[in-house]
Amino acid sequence: MSHFIKNSSLKSVSFIMITGLLSFILLPISVGAITFPGGGTGTSPSFTTTQQATLNLINSAINKLNAAENKIQNNPSLSPSTKTSILNDLNGIEAQLLASKTAVEQATTNAELQVVSQEVSSYLKTNKDVIKNDFTLAITEIGANASAKAKAYEEQIQQLLTVLAVTCPSQSSTIATLTAQITQLETDIVALNSAIKSKNAVAIKVEMKKISTLMKSMSKNVKTIQTSCNIPTI
Repeated sequence: MSHFIKNSSLKSVSFIMITGLLSFILLPISVGAITFPGGGTGTSPSFTTTQQATLNLINSAINKLNAAENKIQNNPSLSPSTKTSILNDLNGIEAQLLASKTAVEQATTNAELQVVSQEVSSYLKTNKDVIKNDFTLAITEIGANASAKAKAYEEQIQQLLTVLAVTCPSQSSTIATLTAQITQLETDIVALNSAIKSKNAVAIKVEMKKISTLMKSMSKNVKTIQTSCNIPTI
C-alpha cells in the first residue's frame, strides 16, 4: 500500500497559538491600575521608589510586547504581509513605551512620574483595539491554515479506509473507530470554519485545540493499523 500515510504527517499541522500577543491585550488593564507605593496609607513614597515602580510597569509592558513580536515573527502559519502589518503596530507601540521610559528616567519629581504613568495608561487603552484586531487577524489566518491541513489529512484517511477494510481485516475495530473519527473531524472542521468566518478568536482557539487532539488520536490509530498489518509508509 504505497499511499499509506506516515504517522509524522500530523506533525505538519501548525496549531501554534500567539500567547504572547493574547497576554498583551490585558496590559491596558494592569497599567491603567497603576498605584504608587504608599498610596492610601498617608505616607508619601520616595522619588526613587516611585520611579522604579513606574519603570517596572513599563518594562513589563515592553517585555510582553517583545514576546508577542517573537511569536508573530516565528509563526510559520502567518503570511509575510500579515506579519508585517502586525509587527508595524507592535513596534509603534513599543517605540512609544520606550519614549515614556526615557521620560521616567529623566523625571525629577513624583508629579512628573505620575504624569508619565497616566500617559502610558491612556496610550495603551487607546491602542487596545489595535492589539485586539491584530490578534484576531493572526488567529484567523492560523485557523484557516489549520483548517486546510486538517481537511487534507481527512481526505487522505478517507481514501485509505475502503482499502484498509480489505487488506487489514484483523483491525476492523480500529478501522471502525477511525471511520467515526473522520465524521467527527468533518464536524470540527465545519465548526472551525464557522468561527473563522465570524472572526471569533476564542472559538477558533477552542476548535483548533479539539482538532489537534482528535488528529493525534487518529494518527495513533493509523500507526496501530500500520504496525499490525505490516503496511509500509512512504
